[in-house]
Amino acid sequence: MTAETEWISAQVDDRGKPVLIRLQNVRLDAAMIERYPHLVTVTVAYAPSKKNGLPSPQQYDVLGTYEDTLFDAFEEREGGIVAVVRTYDGSVEYQLYVADVEATVAMARTNESPFATTFAVTEGDHWKTFIAARVALPKE
Repeated sequence: MTAETEWISAQVDDRGKPVLIRLQNVRLDAAMIERYPHLVTVTVAYAPSKKNGLPSPQQYDVLGTYEDTLFDAFEEREGGIVAVVRTYDGSVEYQLYVADVEATVAMARTNESPFATTFAVTEGDHWKTFIAARVALPKE
């Protein structure tokens, strides 16, 4: 994700464990919703080295490299937007809004992850998941 990307960050608790949430600070409009209507969730699982379920510093480094390699190229090709990143209990979940589901999943599969990676597709989500996540963020 590019250096210019602005994020809204928060930490919430889920059953006593921290959940780190980053939402891309995008100005959502009808054109963006129409251009990128589909939600692709890429989940990367890691063995948490801490009881709280978060990655170790070394795992964060590896995950950061994975993000940079995969998602910078994805956004540069205007394939979509990485809208939400949730880190919790042994996994990082990347929520991408895309125009072409098959091309996105194919591109993601070509990038070798050092961790187990799964994909889920929600056709026609139209940013509902992103809006729900934004509304649920704690107010500062």
